[in-house]
Amino acid sequence: MALTTRGGADQAQPPPAPDASLGFLTKRDTEVKLPRATRVKNKTPAGVQITAEQILREARERQEPEIRPPKQKITDVHELADYRLRERKRFEDLIRRVRWNVSAWVKYAKWEEGQRDFARARSVFERALDVAHRDHTLWLKYAEFEMRNRYVNHARNVWDRAVSLLPRIDQLWYKYIHMEELLGAIANARQVFERWMSWRPDTAGWNSYIKFELRYGEVERARAIYERFVAEHPRPDTFIRFAKFEMKRGEVERARQVYERAGDLLVDDEDAEVLFVAFAEFEEKTREVERARHPFNINMIELGHPLDEDKGEGNCSRGEDNEEAAPCDRPRHCQNILVMIKVEADASNRPVVSVSPALPVCGVDLTGDGKLGYGFTSADELEEVDIGPGDKPRPTFISKKLDPQLRGQMIALLKEYPDCFAWDYTEMPGWTGASLSIASP
Repeated sequence: MALTTRGGADQAQPPPAPDASLGFLTKRDTEVKLPRATRVKNKTPAGVQITAEQILREARERQEPEIRPPKQKITDVHELADYRLRERKRFEDLIRRVRWNVSAWVKYAKWEEGQRDFARARSVFERALDVAHRDHTLWLKYAEFEMRNRYVNHARNVWDRAVSLLPRIDQLWYKYIHMEELLGAIANARQVFERWMSWRPDTAGWNSYIKFELRYGEVERARAIYERFVAEHPRPDTFIRFAKFEMKRGEVERARQVYERAGDLLVDDEDAEVLFVAFAEFEEKTREVERARHPFNINMIELGHPLDEDKGEGNCSRGEDNEEAAPCDRPRHCQNILVMIKVEADASNRPVVSVSPALPVCGVDLTGDGKLGYGFTSADELEEVDIGPGDKPRPTFISKKLDPQLRGQMIALLKEYPDCFAWDYTEMPGWTGASLSIASP
Protein backbone atom coordinates (compact mmCIF):
# COMPACT_ATOMS: atom_id res chain seq x y z
CA MET A 1 0.00 0.00 0.00
CA ALA A 2 1.54 3.22 -1.01
CA LEU A 3 1.73 6.23 1.35
CA THR A 4 0.15 9.36 0.17
CA THR A 5 1.19 12.92 1.24
CA ARG A 6 -0.66 16.10 1.10
CA GLY A 7 0.37 18.19 -1.72
CA GLY A 8 -0.50 21.65 -2.65
CA ALA A 9 0.75 25.17 -2.16
CA ASP A 10 0.78 25.05 1.69
CA GLN A 11 3.59 22.56 1.75
CA ALA A 12 5.70 24.75 -0.50
CA GLN A 13 5.54 27.97 1.70
CA PRO A 14 8.49 28.71 4.10
CA PRO A 15 7.88 29.46 7.86
CA PRO A 16 7.20 33.15 8.80
CA ALA A 17 10.25 35.33 9.59
CA PRO A 18 10.73 36.42 13.22
CA ASP A 19 9.84 40.01 14.26
CA ALA A 20 12.88 42.32 14.06
CA SER A 21 11.85 44.29 17.18
CA LEU A 22 11.34 41.27 19.37
CA GLY A 23 12.87 41.85 22.79
CA PHE A 24 13.33 45.65 22.28
CA LEU A 25 11.14 48.57 23.46
CA THR A 26 9.72 50.72 20.75
CA LYS A 27 9.12 54.46 20.98
CA ARG A 28 5.46 53.83 21.47
CA ASP A 29 6.17 51.55 24.39
CA THR A 30 8.33 54.18 26.13
CA GLU A 31 5.88 57.03 25.83
CA VAL A 32 4.42 58.36 29.06
CA LYS A 33 0.72 57.86 28.90
CA LEU A 34 -1.06 60.56 30.87
CA PRO A 35 -4.76 60.64 31.48
CA ARG A 36 -6.74 62.94 29.35
CA ALA A 37 -7.30 66.34 30.95
CA THR A 38 -10.88 66.87 31.88
CA ARG A 39 -12.63 70.05 32.83
CA VAL A 40 -14.12 70.42 36.27
CA LYS A 41 -17.82 70.67 35.84
CA ASN A 42 -18.92 71.05 39.46
CA LYS A 43 -17.03 73.87 41.22
CA THR A 44 -19.21 74.10 44.31
CA PRO A 45 -17.37 73.61 47.65
CA ALA A 46 -17.45 70.20 49.21
CA GLY A 47 -19.78 69.58 52.06
CA VAL A 48 -16.98 68.36 54.36
CA GLN A 49 -13.97 70.67 54.39
CA ILE A 50 -10.46 69.54 55.39
CA THR A 51 -7.47 71.68 56.28
CA ALA A 52 -3.76 71.21 55.79
CA GLU A 53 -3.36 70.80 59.54
CA GLN A 54 -5.74 67.82 59.51
CA ILE A 55 -3.86 66.24 56.63
CA LEU A 56 -0.51 66.56 58.43
CA ARG A 57 -1.94 65.29 61.72
CA GLU A 58 -3.48 62.27 60.03
CA ALA A 59 -0.21 61.51 58.24
CA ARG A 60 1.69 61.69 61.52
CA GLU A 61 -0.79 59.46 63.30
CA ARG A 62 -0.53 56.82 60.60
CA GLN A 63 3.25 57.04 60.42
CA GLU A 64 4.94 53.79 61.26
CA PRO A 65 7.57 53.76 64.01
CA GLU A 66 11.17 54.14 62.95
CA ILE A 67 13.03 50.92 62.59
CA ARG A 68 16.13 51.13 64.75
CA PRO A 69 18.91 48.61 64.81
CA PRO A 70 18.89 46.43 67.88
CA LYS A 71 21.36 47.15 70.65
CA GLN A 72 24.29 44.85 70.59
CA LYS A 73 25.99 43.74 73.74
CA ILE A 74 29.68 43.09 73.42
CA THR A 75 30.53 40.05 75.48
CA ASP A 76 34.14 39.24 74.62
CA VAL A 77 37.33 40.74 73.28
CA HIS A 78 36.76 39.50 69.74
CA GLU A 79 33.40 41.25 69.43
CA LEU A 80 34.96 44.46 70.81
CA ALA A 81 37.73 44.26 68.24
CA ASP A 82 35.20 43.75 65.45
CA TYR A 83 33.17 46.74 66.66
CA ARG A 84 36.23 48.98 66.78
CA LEU A 85 37.29 47.84 63.35
CA ARG A 86 33.89 48.67 61.87
CA GLU A 87 33.79 52.12 63.52
CA ARG A 88 37.32 53.00 62.48
CA LYS A 89 36.56 51.97 58.93
CA ARG A 90 33.44 54.14 58.97
CA PHE A 91 35.37 57.17 60.29
CA GLU A 92 38.20 56.65 57.82
CA ASP A 93 35.73 56.50 54.94
CA LEU A 94 34.07 59.67 56.25
CA ILE A 95 37.26 61.72 56.46
CA ARG A 96 38.34 60.36 53.09
CA ARG A 97 35.18 61.84 51.57
CA VAL A 98 35.17 65.13 53.50
CA ARG A 99 38.78 65.65 54.42
CA TRP A 100 38.28 69.41 54.84
CA ASN A 101 35.50 68.98 57.45
CA VAL A 102 37.03 69.67 60.87
CA SER A 103 34.01 68.38 62.77
CA ALA A 104 34.49 64.92 61.22
CA TRP A 105 38.06 64.80 62.57
CA VAL A 106 36.93 65.98 65.99
CA LYS A 107 34.21 63.31 66.16
CA TYR A 108 36.77 60.68 65.21
CA ALA A 109 39.16 61.87 67.91
CA LYS A 110 36.41 61.98 70.54
CA TRP A 111 35.39 58.43 69.69
CA GLU A 112 38.97 57.27 70.14
CA GLU A 113 39.05 59.15 73.44
CA GLY A 114 35.88 57.35 74.50
CA GLN A 115 37.63 54.06 73.77
CA ARG A 116 40.44 55.23 76.12
CA ASP A 117 42.91 54.97 73.28
CA PHE A 118 44.60 58.34 73.81
CA ALA A 119 47.50 57.63 71.48
CA ARG A 120 45.13 57.06 68.55
CA ALA A 121 43.09 60.16 69.48
CA ARG A 122 46.26 62.23 69.55
CA SER A 123 47.23 60.79 66.18
CA VAL A 124 43.84 61.81 64.74
CA PHE A 125 44.31 65.38 65.99
CA GLU A 126 47.77 65.57 64.46
CA ARG A 127 46.44 64.32 61.14
CA ALA A 128 43.68 66.93 61.32
CA LEU A 129 46.25 69.69 61.92
CA ASP A 130 47.99 68.67 58.72
CA VAL A 131 44.76 69.54 56.93
CA ALA A 132 43.54 72.63 58.85
CA HIS A 133 46.37 74.02 60.94
CA ARG A 134 45.00 77.58 60.62
CA ASP A 135 41.71 76.67 62.31
CA HIS A 136 42.00 77.86 65.92
CA THR A 137 38.97 75.81 67.04
CA LEU A 138 40.88 72.63 66.19
CA TRP A 139 43.76 73.75 68.41
CA LEU A 140 41.29 74.48 71.20
CA LYS A 141 39.75 71.00 70.94
CA TYR A 142 43.19 69.40 70.88
CA ALA A 143 44.42 71.27 73.95
CA GLU A 144 41.17 70.68 75.85
CA PHE A 145 41.51 66.96 75.11
CA GLU A 146 44.98 66.94 76.67
CA MET A 147 43.83 68.98 79.68
CA ARG A 148 40.74 66.85 80.20
CA ASN A 149 42.84 63.72 80.47
CA ARG A 150 45.49 65.41 82.67
CA TYR A 151 48.33 65.37 80.17
CA VAL A 152 49.71 68.70 81.36
CA ASN A 153 52.96 68.71 79.44
CA HIS A 154 51.22 67.63 76.25
CA ALA A 155 48.69 70.46 76.76
CA ARG A 156 51.50 72.99 77.25
CA ASN A 157 53.11 71.78 74.07
CA VAL A 158 49.84 72.19 72.15
CA TRP A 159 49.20 75.69 73.54
CA ASP A 160 52.76 76.75 72.77
CA ARG A 161 52.45 75.58 69.18
CA ALA A 162 49.04 77.25 68.84
CA VAL A 163 50.09 80.70 70.07
CA SER A 164 53.27 80.55 68.00
CA LEU A 165 51.31 79.79 64.85
CA LEU A 166 48.26 82.02 65.56
CA PRO A 167 49.47 84.86 67.81
CA ARG A 168 46.61 87.19 66.85
CA ILE A 169 43.92 84.88 68.25
CA ASP A 170 43.36 86.22 71.77
CA GLN A 171 41.31 83.21 72.85
CA LEU A 172 44.36 80.95 72.59
CA TRP A 173 46.35 83.21 74.91
CA TYR A 174 43.49 83.46 77.41
CA LYS A 175 43.06 79.68 77.55
CA TYR A 176 46.80 79.10 77.88
CA ILE A 177 47.08 81.56 80.78
CA HIS A 178 43.95 80.17 82.42
CA MET A 179 45.45 76.67 82.42
CA GLU A 180 48.66 77.92 84.03
CA GLU A 181 46.65 79.73 86.71
CA LEU A 182 44.61 76.61 87.44
CA LEU A 183 47.86 74.70 87.91
CA GLY A 184 49.17 77.42 90.23
CA ALA A 185 52.09 78.18 87.93
CA ILE A 186 51.95 81.97 88.31
CA ALA A 187 55.45 82.49 86.96
CA ASN A 188 54.58 80.53 83.83
CA ALA A 189 51.39 82.55 83.38
CA ARG A 190 53.36 85.79 83.71
CA GLN A 191 55.83 84.52 81.13
CA VAL A 192 52.97 83.76 78.74
CA PHE A 193 51.62 87.28 79.29
CA GLU A 194 55.01 88.74 78.42
CA ARG A 195 55.10 86.70 75.23
CA TRP A 196 51.65 88.01 74.39
CA MET A 197 52.58 91.64 75.07
CA SER A 198 55.53 91.33 72.70
CA TRP A 199 52.97 90.94 69.90
CA ARG A 200 51.48 94.36 70.83
CA PRO A 201 47.85 93.31 71.38
CA ASP A 202 44.89 95.63 71.81
CA THR A 203 43.78 97.22 75.08
CA ALA A 204 41.90 94.12 76.25
CA GLY A 205 45.13 92.13 76.47
CA TRP A 206 46.90 94.81 78.51
CA ASN A 207 43.95 95.17 80.86
CA SER A 208 43.93 91.40 81.41
CA TYR A 209 47.63 91.49 82.30
CA ILE A 210 47.03 94.30 84.80
CA LYS A 211 44.09 92.50 86.40
CA PHE A 212 46.21 89.35 86.62
CA GLU A 213 48.90 91.17 88.62
CA LEU A 214 46.34 92.85 90.86
CA ARG A 215 44.73 89.49 91.68
CA TYR A 216 47.99 88.47 93.30
CA GLY A 217 48.66 91.83 94.97
CA GLU A 218 51.49 92.91 92.66
CA VAL A 219 50.72 96.65 92.62
CA GLU A 220 54.18 97.73 91.51
CA ARG A 221 54.15 95.26 88.65
CA ALA A 222 50.71 96.52 87.63
CA ARG A 223 51.98 100.12 87.71
CA ALA A 224 54.93 99.18 85.49
CA ILE A 225 52.54 97.47 83.07
CA TYR A 226 50.39 100.60 83.01
CA GLU A 227 53.45 102.63 82.04
CA ARG A 228 54.08 100.29 79.13
CA PHE A 229 50.36 100.29 78.32
CA VAL A 230 50.07 104.07 77.91
CA ALA A 231 53.31 104.13 75.94
CA GLU A 232 51.94 101.50 73.55
CA HIS A 233 48.41 102.97 73.36
CA PRO A 234 48.68 106.74 74.05
CA ARG A 235 44.97 107.48 74.11
CA PRO A 236 42.80 109.48 76.52
CA ASP A 237 40.95 106.42 77.81
CA THR A 238 44.16 104.57 78.69
CA PHE A 239 45.58 107.55 80.58
CA ILE A 240 42.28 108.02 82.42
CA ARG A 241 42.30 104.36 83.43
CA PHE A 242 45.88 104.72 84.66
CA ALA A 243 45.00 107.80 86.71
CA LYS A 244 41.97 106.09 88.25
CA PHE A 245 44.22 103.18 89.18
CA GLU A 246 46.48 105.58 91.09
CA MET A 247 43.52 107.37 92.70
CA LYS A 248 42.06 104.09 93.92
CA ARG A 249 45.27 103.48 95.84
CA GLY A 250 45.44 106.99 97.25
CA GLU A 251 48.31 108.15 95.03
CA VAL A 252 46.95 111.62 94.27
CA GLU A 253 50.25 113.09 93.09
CA ARG A 254 50.92 110.14 90.81
CA ALA A 255 47.43 110.48 89.32
CA ARG A 256 47.99 114.21 88.75
CA GLN A 257 51.29 113.49 87.03
CA VAL A 258 49.53 111.00 84.75
CA TYR A 259 46.92 113.59 83.79
CA GLU A 260 49.56 116.28 83.22
CA ARG A 261 51.65 113.98 81.06
CA ALA A 262 48.54 113.04 79.07
CA GLY A 263 47.61 116.70 78.63
CA ASP A 264 51.03 117.51 77.21
CA LEU A 265 51.06 114.47 74.95
CA LEU A 266 47.46 114.43 73.68
CA VAL A 267 46.68 118.11 73.34
CA ASP A 268 46.00 117.64 69.62
CA ASP A 269 44.04 114.40 69.97
CA GLU A 270 40.48 114.38 68.67
CA ASP A 271 39.21 113.01 72.01
CA ALA A 272 41.21 115.42 74.17
CA GLU A 273 38.03 116.98 75.59
CA VAL A 274 37.30 113.73 77.44
CA LEU A 275 40.75 113.83 79.00
CA PHE A 276 40.49 117.45 80.15
CA VAL A 277 37.04 116.93 81.62
CA ALA A 278 38.29 113.89 83.54
CA PHE A 279 41.30 115.90 84.71
CA ALA A 280 39.09 118.71 85.99
CA GLU A 281 36.76 116.27 87.75
CA PHE A 282 39.79 114.71 89.39
CA GLU A 283 40.95 118.09 90.69
CA GLU A 284 37.42 118.82 91.84
CA LYS A 285 37.32 115.61 93.89
CA THR A 286 40.60 116.55 95.53
CA ARG A 287 39.17 120.03 96.39
CA GLU A 288 41.72 121.75 94.16
CA VAL A 289 39.35 124.17 92.45
CA GLU A 290 42.08 126.49 91.21
CA ARG A 291 43.75 123.53 89.59
CA ALA A 292 40.39 122.41 88.19
CA ARG A 293 40.17 125.61 86.14
CA HIS A 294 43.50 124.95 84.49
CA PRO A 295 42.50 121.98 82.27
CA PHE A 296 39.45 123.87 80.99
CA ASN A 297 41.48 126.91 80.06
CA ILE A 298 44.03 124.77 78.27
CA ASN A 299 41.16 123.06 76.50
CA MET A 300 39.62 126.38 75.43
CA ILE A 301 42.82 128.08 74.32
CA GLU A 302 45.09 125.42 72.84
CA LEU A 303 42.71 123.04 71.10
CA GLY A 304 41.67 124.12 67.64
CA HIS A 305 39.27 121.44 66.37
CA PRO A 306 35.51 121.62 66.97
CA LEU A 307 33.68 119.55 69.56
CA ASP A 308 31.92 116.44 68.32
CA GLU A 309 28.15 116.48 68.33
CA ASP A 310 27.86 113.55 70.68
CA LYS A 311 29.72 115.50 73.38
CA GLY A 312 27.02 118.18 73.46
CA GLU A 313 26.71 121.57 71.85
CA GLY A 314 25.59 124.84 73.35
CA ASN A 315 23.65 127.47 71.45
CA CYS A 316 25.95 130.45 71.18
CA SER A 317 25.34 133.86 69.63
CA ARG A 318 27.32 137.04 69.23
CA GLY A 319 26.40 140.62 68.39
CA GLU A 320 27.82 142.49 65.42
CA ASP A 321 27.24 146.25 65.19
CA ASN A 322 24.05 146.02 67.26
CA GLU A 323 22.47 143.78 64.62
CA GLU A 324 20.58 140.58 65.26
CA ALA A 325 22.75 137.93 66.83
CA ALA A 326 24.28 135.40 64.47
CA PRO A 327 24.88 131.74 65.37
CA CYS A 328 28.29 130.83 66.69
CA ASP A 329 30.40 128.38 64.70
CA ARG A 330 32.44 127.44 67.79
CA PRO A 331 30.08 125.36 69.94
CA ARG A 332 32.96 123.80 71.87
CA HIS A 333 33.64 127.22 73.45
CA CYS A 334 30.16 127.21 74.99
CA GLN A 335 30.50 123.59 76.06
CA ASN A 336 33.53 124.40 78.18
CA ILE A 337 31.64 127.22 79.88
CA LEU A 338 28.77 124.94 80.75
CA VAL A 339 31.14 122.39 82.25
CA MET A 340 32.77 125.09 84.38
CA ILE A 341 29.42 125.96 85.92
CA LYS A 342 29.59 122.80 88.00
CA VAL A 343 33.16 123.47 89.12
CA GLU A 344 32.41 127.02 90.26
CA ALA A 345 29.22 125.98 92.00
CA ASP A 346 31.07 123.35 94.00
CA ALA A 347 33.86 125.78 94.85
CA SER A 348 31.46 128.26 96.47
CA ASN A 349 29.60 125.48 98.34
CA ARG A 350 26.41 126.24 96.44
CA PRO A 351 24.10 123.44 95.34
CA VAL A 352 25.28 121.89 92.11
CA VAL A 353 23.29 123.34 89.22
CA SER A 354 22.46 120.90 86.44
CA VAL A 355 22.85 122.74 83.15
CA SER A 356 21.92 121.21 79.83
CA PRO A 357 24.31 121.93 76.93
CA ALA A 358 21.29 123.06 74.89
CA LEU A 359 20.64 126.13 77.09
CA PRO A 360 21.21 129.51 75.42
CA VAL A 361 24.57 131.19 75.84
CA CYS A 362 24.61 134.96 75.56
CA GLY A 363 27.42 136.51 73.58
CA VAL A 364 28.32 140.18 73.75
CA ASP A 365 30.91 141.76 71.51
CA LEU A 366 33.31 143.87 73.55
CA THR A 367 35.59 145.65 71.13
CA GLY A 368 38.55 147.26 72.81
CA ASP A 369 41.60 149.09 71.72
CA GLY A 370 44.04 146.74 73.40
CA LYS A 371 45.15 143.32 72.22
CA LEU A 372 42.67 140.96 73.87
CA GLY A 373 41.86 137.31 73.94
CA TYR A 374 44.91 135.70 75.50
CA GLY A 375 42.78 134.22 78.29
CA PHE A 376 44.24 133.09 81.58
CA THR A 377 45.80 129.84 82.73
CA SER A 378 46.39 130.39 86.47
CA ALA A 379 44.82 132.06 89.49
CA ASP A 380 47.52 134.73 89.51
CA GLU A 381 45.97 136.28 86.40
CA LEU A 382 42.55 136.69 88.05
CA GLU A 383 41.13 139.35 90.33
CA GLU A 384 38.07 139.08 92.55
CA VAL A 385 35.21 141.56 92.06
CA ASP A 386 31.81 141.91 93.72
CA ILE A 387 28.84 141.78 91.35
CA GLY A 388 26.05 141.35 93.91
CA PRO A 389 23.74 143.91 95.51
CA GLY A 390 25.03 146.04 98.34
CA ASP A 391 23.59 143.90 101.13
CA LYS A 392 24.34 140.59 99.40
CA PRO A 393 27.94 140.41 98.22
CA ARG A 394 28.59 138.04 95.39
CA PRO A 395 32.25 137.61 94.43
CA THR A 396 33.47 136.46 91.04
CA PHE A 397 36.71 136.59 89.08
CA ILE A 398 37.81 138.49 85.98
CA SER A 399 41.08 138.75 84.16
CA LYS A 400 43.70 141.26 85.29
CA LYS A 401 44.68 141.92 81.66
CA LEU A 402 41.61 144.02 80.91
CA ASP A 403 41.97 147.78 80.46
CA PRO A 404 39.85 149.95 82.81
CA GLN A 405 37.13 150.73 80.25
CA LEU A 406 36.65 147.09 79.27
CA ARG A 407 36.82 146.07 82.92
CA GLY A 408 33.91 148.37 83.73
CA GLN A 409 31.86 147.03 80.84
CA MET A 410 32.49 143.48 81.95
CA ILE A 411 31.50 144.13 85.58
CA ALA A 412 28.31 145.85 84.41
CA LEU A 413 27.49 142.91 82.20
CA LEU A 414 28.05 140.43 85.01
CA LYS A 415 25.77 142.44 87.29
CA GLU A 416 23.13 142.41 84.58
CA TYR A 417 23.19 138.60 84.61
CA PRO A 418 23.43 137.84 88.35
CA ASP A 419 22.29 134.23 87.97
CA CYS A 420 25.30 133.24 85.92
CA PHE A 421 27.67 130.92 87.73
CA ALA A 422 30.54 130.92 85.27
CA TRP A 423 31.94 133.01 82.47
CA ASP A 424 34.81 132.90 80.08
CA TYR A 425 36.62 135.55 78.14
CA THR A 426 38.61 134.62 75.05
CA GLU A 427 39.13 135.64 71.45
CA MET A 428 37.48 133.49 68.81
CA PRO A 429 39.67 132.81 65.77
CA GLY A 430 38.40 134.84 62.83
CA TRP A 431 36.39 137.26 64.99
CA THR A 432 37.08 140.94 65.37
CA GLY A 433 37.55 142.12 68.92
CA ALA A 434 36.92 140.03 72.00
CA SER A 435 33.89 138.11 73.12
CA LEU A 436 32.45 137.65 76.58
CA SER A 437 30.21 134.60 76.80
CA ILE A 438 27.78 134.07 79.66
CA ALA A 439 26.11 130.72 80.33
CA SER A 440 22.73 131.12 82.02
CA PRO A 441 21.29 128.29 84.14
